[in-house]
Amino acid sequence: MAKPNLSSKRIAPGAYDALVDALSVVFWNKAPFEQFLRLFLREHPELLSGLTFGGLKRQVASDLVMQLASNEARYQAVTLGLMLQVAALDDFPNLQQQADHEDLVAVALSAVAQLRKWTARYGEMAEAQEKLRADRDAEEAQNEQRRSVTRVLDEMKGSFLAMHSESDHQRRGHMFEGLLNELFFLFDLNPRKSFVLEDEQIDGAFTFSTDDYLLEAKWEKDVASREDVDVLAQKVQRKGKNTLGLFIAVAGFSEPAVRVHSNCGTGLMFMDGADLFSILEGRIPLTDVLEAKRPHVSETGLPLLLVRDILG
Repeated sequence: MAKPNLSSKRIAPGAYDALVDALSVVFWNKAPFEQFLRLFLREHPELLSGLTFGGLKRQVASDLVMQLASNEARYQAVTLGLMLQVAALDDFPNLQQQADHEDLVAVALSAVAQLRKWTARYGEMAEAQEKLRADRDAEEAQNEQRRSVTRVLDEMKGSFLAMHSESDHQRRGHMFEGLLNELFFLFDLNPRKSFVLEDEQIDGAFTFSTDDYLLEAKWEKDVASREDVDVLAQKVQRKGKNTLGLFIAVAGFSEPAVRVHSNCGTGLMFMDGADLFSILEGRIPLTDVLEAKRPHVSETGLPLLLVRDILG
């Protein structure tokens, strides 16, 4: 009896999602990430031509998987091969070179483990024929949108809105901590460890362009005071000349906080809840916000430039 054609069976949405997740975290730097995909897809230049490697790794991975999924009849074998190769990774030399390699490797191992659950089903193509048949109905029922930067931001926006009704301030602080970690990681800003929580004051650091940033975030009912901002200003002044400061205050900033820290050369930038929500809505990337705020501070000495003014 002839075996059914593999290409007539569909790969489940969860398998595609797991592939996007794993591809976006097994490399930190964009150069080895691009090299890996170019080598694997060297016989499929039409797939490579549809990718913008200068963008975020997750977006590149999502765009590639969308190409594979939208023409599954043609690229199913390519997809399964890529899944198998990524799932086989157990050493991450590029991640090991980073300052926070332990955290980055842990994230990669978790993502690869999730992908491996699917390759256990799809890895052997002969055995996968029967399993893919059952997945076809599941995919038709779910018709799930592939994970992308837009989708992840939408999930984070929902979490951010839900936090406003959280009555336990300490719990909300922990939730906010996790959201900021995820947001900065999404935009390849290499957040340093988890932000340290002290009541609802969250300290952290990240790198953007050639500058290091110290970060403090505050979520309280009152606006951030001059004294709140002074703490970050003192930390920045004790660091190197390429160190800047970003203060995120969901409720905004008091007039003295803005006035005292204007035209004083502290290299501070302010972001309020509306700014953050605009980023989560996908109206403007976090990196574009930083690129606008940084020269604004240098040219005007003013730490507060709202996203609504950036967008005009």
